[in-house]
Amino acid sequence: MTARTATATDPSPAPAGTARPRSSASSATGTRATRVIGVLALIGLPILLLLGLVTSPEDVEMGDSVRIMYVHVPSAWLAYLAFGVTALCSILYLWRRTRSLTLDRFAGAS
Repeated sequence: MTARTATATDPSPAPAGTARPRSSASSATGTRATRVIGVLALIGLPILLLLGLVTSPEDVEMGDSVRIMYVHVPSAWLAYLAFGVTALCSILYLWRRTRSLTLDRFAGAS
């Protein structure tokens, strides 16, 4: 008989008496509220794009090119906010008195 090695595509079976984790809806990280907010965001995004980029009137001086500001200005503000949250949480994580895994997670998520 040959020795069997475990690979990434062929994991070895779990030892006897050890339960394998099951994937179920209860082990998901989302809650009902976050799912509802996500669905509302997915529904609202095309509506807002339609209202902002198609049905809004042209500007007197800039014409149709003013519509690009409806996308770029909020995107820039969101990028500044994400950078600020990342910097603040990273600094607080590196400071010994406030070291918390939660701060590191906030920085990573931001």
